[in-house]
Amino acid sequence: MIRIVRHISVRFWLTTLMVLPSGFILFPRLSGWLSDMPASVFILLMYVVFGLGLGLSMDIAGLWWIRRLVRDAQLWERSGIATRAEKKFIRAVRIYDSAWISPLAARRVGPMLTSALARFYLASGSRRREIQGAASVWLAQNPKDESLARFWLERIQDQDISGTSTQSILTVLADNWYADPDLCRILVGVFLNQGRMDFSARRLYQSFLNMIDMTGGNKALSQEDKARVETIRDMMSGRLDTPEPEPEPEMTEPGLGTLGDERVDLATFMSGDQGGDGESASPGDQAFEDGPAGWRPADEIYFGQESSGWMSALMSGISRKTSDSSSFIADRTGKAKHAVLNLIQAREKWWGRVWGTMIACLGVWLIFFVWGTFSHMFKTAEQPAQQIKVVIPKPFTIQVAAYHKKAHADKYMATLTQKGVESAMKVADGGGKTWYLVQVSEFTDQKSAQVYGNQLKADHVINEFFVTKK
Repeated sequence: MIRIVRHISVRFWLTTLMVLPSGFILFPRLSGWLSDMPASVFILLMYVVFGLGLGLSMDIAGLWWIRRLVRDAQLWERSGIATRAEKKFIRAVRIYDSAWISPLAARRVGPMLTSALARFYLASGSRRREIQGAASVWLAQNPKDESLARFWLERIQDQDISGTSTQSILTVLADNWYADPDLCRILVGVFLNQGRMDFSARRLYQSFLNMIDMTGGNKALSQEDKARVETIRDMMSGRLDTPEPEPEPEMTEPGLGTLGDERVDLATFMSGDQGGDGESASPGDQAFEDGPAGWRPADEIYFGQESSGWMSALMSGISRKTSDSSSFIADRTGKAKHAVLNLIQAREKWWGRVWGTMIACLGVWLIFFVWGTFSHMFKTAEQPAQQIKVVIPKPFTIQVAAYHKKAHADKYMATLTQKGVESAMKVADGGGKTWYLVQVSEFTDQKSAQVYGNQLKADHVINEFFVTKK
């Protein structure tokens, strides 16, 4: 899933980097041909075209590159130069894991690359993690590859095989090769070393025992196979499952001169009582001082034992001081180590929050950038044009007639209309009467009104006139 998300994100941003400049260049030049196409549809088509073209180009280049590296690595391997072959294989693996090829293209080249890596690992003994994992993956997918299975089982004899993936591969191989004599013998050795007693292991053991019985029993077997047969029978009979009795703890003898042991006070075995100064309290004790040859008095015996205790105590104290100083240094070192680890963990948490904040800000900025770019590229719908009426003030007119009756004014206006002159009627009061005034046209100034009135008078359209305000 992570690989798919990484592939989509990388391809999307590469496509975006190609589409945005191309859109600014191509859209104005193609606007004459694409007059009815919105900019959003044009950009979407560009994303599809550029995305498909970029994806196919990168897939073709990546597949060609991987196949060439694998071919060169195999040539170096046949030449006996394993180090250069390993470098070529590592480069091929890195290209395979990168965004150069899509997951669909990776399915095409994956089996070929995994098979080549597995064979190189089992033949050369490479210790690279990328190459070691390829053999396990190939065997998990193709457990019936006998040669690779045999080489792989021989390689893992001196390796740690306690991992779940290795045990799963061993189970698959045991389920597929329990009837093969050679591979069954190798698998039995591996399973016995691990102490496995699951269903696959029991079936493998039983198949091995059946093969032994068919070949004539234990007479023609090697010592190793005999030991395996005995171990299998003991394990299957359950005798090895009984827990062994725990050994009894050894008791240390006291009086060895250490500070932790209890020293025997020889004064308790002396006859009579001793005073506080160590001398005998009764005259009979003097007989022990003058005893037979080789006999030492009690105080000398006690003094010798006491001296031995002092030396032992001194040496034990020195060793304890040394151990105490070592434990002190170890304790300080452990505390310093824990402090450094806590500091690193705290810094990791702090840096994680800082990086999260920076990535969030970068994401917001990218969203704003993309949205701003698209908003400028998308052309809004064109609004219909509206005619703006400009009102020019025309306060002047020419008055050509005035009547007391409206009928007379209407008749005169009809006469002017027949002559092609538009007129208007205005009602006004004056002198106690109602007047119907006939006015012709409107003008911005008195001069133009005077000129127009003189023209009408010269054409005998009107008799008299004067300029007035409306």
